[in-house]
Amino acid sequence: MELTVPSGARVATPTVLVAPAAPAPMAGETAAVRRGFTWWRATTDGWLETYPGIRWTTEWTRAECAIYPRFLRWRWKRLHPTGVPGAFCLCGIRGMQEPFTAHVASGQMPPLESGAGGLLFGAVEGDGPFALDARGWRAASGRPIALYVAPRHLRADDGRIGAVASRYGVPILRDLDVLRQVWGPRPVGPEPARVQSL
Repeated sequence: MELTVPSGARVATPTVLVAPAAPAPMAGETAAVRRGFTWWRATTDGWLETYPGIRWTTEWTRAECAIYPRFLRWRWKRLHPTGVPGAFCLCGIRGMQEPFTAHVASGQMPPLESGAGGLLFGAVEGDGPFALDARGWRAASGRPIALYVAPRHLRADDGRIGAVASRYGVPILRDLDVLRQVWGPRPVGPEPARVQSL
């Protein structure tokens, strides 16, 4: 499989290398789509990027492990027995169960400050095989589904936020609670038992 990276994207020592390809269903795959929260940086030309400069496509963004390239076959296979994301690796598209603080050069940025300096907080949808942990999940592919921007940062937008919304076709919300309730994670697991009244 040949990976392509859009021009201008940095790929130094990434945990996740992204190839702009739609996720291909895997044999026997039964994973359901999951939702979570993540941070992106909006570029001046309207693209979303995650650390370290991985550019998200406008469709499903597919994750590839770049820590252990496939030419180290024995090590890659041991860490990724069922493919990306590896159960024993850190690769994959990330989604968190709860809103979380972004760590930036000047300190920390809570979700309520989304929109400052081009950093955007929002909801992500993941598909394909999943690796779960205590705070969220890692998936084989993902796409942004909604963004939250604090009203004061929306008014001061230099055009990036509007360009991102237009390019990705996602709503821009001004209320963090709406993002959590409407676009946030859904309970996963069996439906609760229903009690019938006599």
